[in-house]
Amino acid sequence: MHFLKSSLSAATSRTIEEHARQFVDNAPCGYLITDPNGQLLGINDTLLDWLGYQKEDLAGQRTMQDILNRGGSIYFDTHLAPLLGIQGEVREINLTLVRQDGSKLPVLISATHHVVGDGPTRFNSFVVTNFTDRKKYERELLEARKRAESSDRAKTSFLSTISHEVLTPLNAIIGTADLLGVSELDPNQRRLQSILIQSGNHLLSLFKNILIVAKSGLGELKVSHQPFSVRRLVQSIVDSFRYGSADETTSYTIKIDDRVPAGVVGDPTLFNQVLTNLIGNAAKFARGGKVCIAVEWLDQSELGHHLRFSVTDDGIGIHPEHLDKLFQPFSQATQHIHQKYGGSGLGLSICQRILDYFDSTVQVESTLGQGSRFWFEVVLPEGDIPPQSTLSIGDLPVIGAGRVLIVEDNRTNSFLVARYFRRWKVDFDLAANGKEALECVEANDYDLVLMDLKMPVMDGYTASKRIRSMPPPKNQVPIIAFSASARMAMTEKMHDAHIDDFALKPFDPRQLHAFVRRYLSPPAMNFPELRSTLDHDPAELEAFSIILQQELNQASDALTKAFADDDVHEIGDLKHKLKTTLQILEAETVKQNLQEIVDDLRAGRSPDKKTKATVRQELDKLSRRLARQRW
Repeated sequence: MHFLKSSLSAATSRTIEEHARQFVDNAPCGYLITDPNGQLLGINDTLLDWLGYQKEDLAGQRTMQDILNRGGSIYFDTHLAPLLGIQGEVREINLTLVRQDGSKLPVLISATHHVVGDGPTRFNSFVVTNFTDRKKYERELLEARKRAESSDRAKTSFLSTISHEVLTPLNAIIGTADLLGVSELDPNQRRLQSILIQSGNHLLSLFKNILIVAKSGLGELKVSHQPFSVRRLVQSIVDSFRYGSADETTSYTIKIDDRVPAGVVGDPTLFNQVLTNLIGNAAKFARGGKVCIAVEWLDQSELGHHLRFSVTDDGIGIHPEHLDKLFQPFSQATQHIHQKYGGSGLGLSICQRILDYFDSTVQVESTLGQGSRFWFEVVLPEGDIPPQSTLSIGDLPVIGAGRVLIVEDNRTNSFLVARYFRRWKVDFDLAANGKEALECVEANDYDLVLMDLKMPVMDGYTASKRIRSMPPPKNQVPIIAFSASARMAMTEKMHDAHIDDFALKPFDPRQLHAFVRRYLSPPAMNFPELRSTLDHDPAELEAFSIILQQELNQASDALTKAFADDDVHEIGDLKHKLKTTLQILEAETVKQNLQEIVDDLRAGRSPDKKTKATVRQELDKLSRRLARQRW
């Protein structure tokens, strides 16, 4: 207690000191004083109450060690007391006191060593904080966190299961309709086939909306960054409404600013969903009228091109008082509109959830009876787009090479894939689960395995790992995962199973054709510098290829541990060791990804998990590709 006025009378000073003593005795924390050896010299009432002692119980030769548990007593003698003597204080040490009845009291202790003047008088003071409530809160918080994580895992598992159960038969519906489309049909049959495709695609679009709501709520919605053409995207969506809808009376117009670049970088799947929902709403409420889709170029900065996408219709319009309800999930302007026009009420809320990831928002202006205009603005970097394939399903070229193992438990899907392979003249075998797949791979040599992930007996993850554990060359076969999961990209679990690629059901036959063709007829690995150095000697090239494979496999294993520990020194060393190998193999992207990870760690940032997984995946793929190379 510091006295702020020096001219106090002796009586006043004694009164204040008494109040100060009472304050210490009744403080919300414990307070005690010991000599340097731990003998108790003083203790406040609060700590006495916590421990269940009377003052007289601790009088005499009782020590600090007497009220600590066994471990705490040893710690006091070997660490705490010497440390106090050396540095003069310690802060917030976790210890356990023993009450008179033998029960334990967890506490936080802060201590200070005092020296009185220049004389030999020394003592230690201890401030004791009751840790019981804090421990209780921490335990409750941990339990709540575990419950939340368990709930999220259950939701994720349910989402994955229901996705598989819905998308698997949906894949069969759409795939069957596609196959019918390449058959000879009369006009009435062609009309029925068109209705089947329209209905399947409508159901797929609705289910994707539900997935986006669920995944964004779990924080699992992933945004990709890949080049795409705005013009192609808008045109394909409009064509699906113009030619794939039962309504042939609505007029569609596309207006795209000439300054919009040929290619931009973003997530075409999510933008497709946003525009499909906006155009679908416009078409629904302007049936027989006009819908205009416009893309305006607004500005350019170092971040990219500032674009505005808008959808305008001349439909029924929206009353001003109903505008606020538009973006609420499962909500429509009025019950009358729902009864007359249908719909789930999800579309606009989905658009907003997606655009939140792009720091954008859906805006609307509408006049009742005259129509509505919805728009959003995004900034997208410019990017190079791949060439466009305009082939119809019936025009996909014959592949005529290779042998593929199709691992699929759904007979309808197996039938569909088999039909496509027969058209493309690709040899294949069928397996209904992972166990049968292993038997097939052990008995035969395959150029590619198409692996469903959710199957009875043995799932695709386990089967893929077992294949990778087989002796070469069987363990080098490319594996493409087929999944109707809620996830739309490669996952850590797929990387751990050493799966090469991933296709989401329901698949587009063009996508399937591209996958199969890529792996059955891969571009030659040229390596002109390497070939020249080794005089184009096949034996030398084969021997050096084995050395490169070993180096890549060892680096992949070492990086797995280094990535888990975020060990920047180990990652940097491995990056340096791999520099020449990656240069020889022309794997520039892997070098760049490793550099990004090192830069992030050195800057104190957490590297992107996807980038780490990509590095490991690419190293494994390079090793397997070298093993398949014929020099």
